[in-house]
Amino acid sequence: MTGNNFQNKGATLIEILLTIGLFGLIIGAVSNVFYSILQEQRKGLVSQEIFDSTSYNLEYVSRLLRMAQKDTAGSCISTDKNYEATRTGSGIKFLDYNGSCREFYLENNRIYQQIGEGLALPITSSKLKVDYLNFNILGDSQGDELQPKVTMFLEISRNSTKTEEQVQLKIQTTIAQRNLDL
Repeated sequence: MTGNNFQNKGATLIEILLTIGLFGLIIGAVSNVFYSILQEQRKGLVSQEIFDSTSYNLEYVSRLLRMAQKDTAGSCISTDKNYEATRTGSGIKFLDYNGSCREFYLENNRIYQQIGEGLALPITSSKLKVDYLNFNILGDSQGDELQPKVTMFLEISRNSTKTEEQVQLKIQTTIAQRNLDL
């Protein structure tokens, strides 16, 4: 056989390098997309954790504020008031449905609850960081002919230094007192 009939079926070095380079680019792009999806999933899970915990805490505080009583004797707050803002608006004090003096307030990036003269205990998880809490009271005076209500503003995030876990939730809710203000 002569050299003319023999066909060369091998690849050149340039073809191999070009194939490896193209394969590397495709793998790099797919890896970036996969990494981005994982980061978004982490953010979603952190957001869900923050939302679940915040929802529970808001429901707890809302239920107690809704059931508050007017302090006719002035034993907890000013006489004939339903609520009283404390700590420059970042706290609220009231007489609860059992007749106990109760206060919710922000301290060290956590929401605390104090009943009477007892020990104040946090109601938010140490995994969460409350960045802002404010209570705005409307209709608390006896002569204003408005049903008492409290608007609560809350900014909460995960207590973490990881950038993928930096999700902040801002919530506002208004709670009207269940008992008529007579």
